[in-house]
Amino acid sequence: FPSHDSICVFIKALFEKSKDKYADAREIGTTYQTIYNILYKGSNCKVDLLKKIADFYKVPIGYFFDEELNKTIISGPY
Repeated sequence: FPSHDSICVFIKALFEKSKDKYADAREIGTTYQTIYNILYKGSNCKVDLLKKIADFYKVPIGYFFDEELNKTIISGPY
């Protein structure tokens, strides 16, 4: 199972490309602060939130767990 840090790298790669991080967090169904805490404060990301993030950015949930899949997707529209 991937580490918290490796999942954060993948979330960050998507979230950092956002033009409006606050609006994107609301659309995902969470707050900017929650995502910030996951990325920078070591808070855990629950599976349901990870699924919402994947759905929002139109990536498969496996994106966060498969480095090869991540490399393929990262050059996409987000």
